[in-house]
Amino acid sequence: MKLHNIIIDTDPGIDDALAIGLALYSPKINVKLITTVHGNVSLEKTTYNACVLREFFNVDTPIAVGESKPLLRGQEGCLAHGISGMDGYMFNAPEKKVLAIPAVEAIRELLVNSEVPIKLVAMGPLTNIAILIQTYPEIEENIDELVIMGGSLVGGNITEHAEFNFWADPHAAKLVMDSGIRKTVVGLDVTSHALVTDKELLAGKNKASGMFKKIFNYYDDGNLIEGVWMHDSCTIALLCEKDIFTFEDKTVDIVVSGASEGAMIEKEDGALISYAVAIDSDKFKSWVVSVLKRLP
Repeated sequence: MKLHNIIIDTDPGIDDALAIGLALYSPKINVKLITTVHGNVSLEKTTYNACVLREFFNVDTPIAVGESKPLLRGQEGCLAHGISGMDGYMFNAPEKKVLAIPAVEAIRELLVNSEVPIKLVAMGPLTNIAILIQTYPEIEENIDELVIMGGSLVGGNITEHAEFNFWADPHAAKLVMDSGIRKTVVGLDVTSHALVTDKELLAGKNKASGMFKKIFNYYDDGNLIEGVWMHDSCTIALLCEKDIFTFEDKTVDIVVSGASEGAMIEKEDGALISYAVAIDSDKFKSWVVSVLKRLP
């Protein structure tokens, strides 16, 4: 069984919480580091949420604090995740500390010193990764693969044209997409079909299942009866069970200004990515349940 060593760059966020839990308890994933970034809510809140999740899941994965605002524009959050980003459950206050060094330095240090290939898994705006590439351009050769939840070729979820993560920092998205790193991207084309209901969430029959049901009641992307969109969990699913998805090579560009700001468009001379174009929704649900049962 192939083990993927990964860094999770995230802005938790309700669906991020499930993705983090699935990553931490999948037998095919080894989470080496979690880094936080602005996005669904403020950096202060995303960092707090990452810390409470670490203790809820009873792990010691290091957490490093990332960027609080986009490269060139003002920060705007996403109302889909409520005020705290994870409303609905009373987590214990975290006791473990974050790393003393910022996210970009923590990522670089891990990549440079690792004896095994490391994949970066981006579940939020790409600000941290863009700054990493800008500051240390040579680091690209140390990144085995960049797995991104972001973008859409079928219309947006924050504007008519743009998906939230790319819209939240379009300049960072363009810089990262234009890099030479091998990139696999899951966008709204498939994540809008990655639906999970309360039936699947409760199938784990554990404390985590109960927590997820409570916080997903506060999630604005769908409902637990018909299904909620598990955008970020698709990044972990594709590493564990890639045949759940169908991929095509695409050449794309990111719009950084105007009415379509943050949109991902196909462009003949654009950046080459492997892009998910279809998902087997039933297989995705089955995979989620299989890992949920491993959680505390």
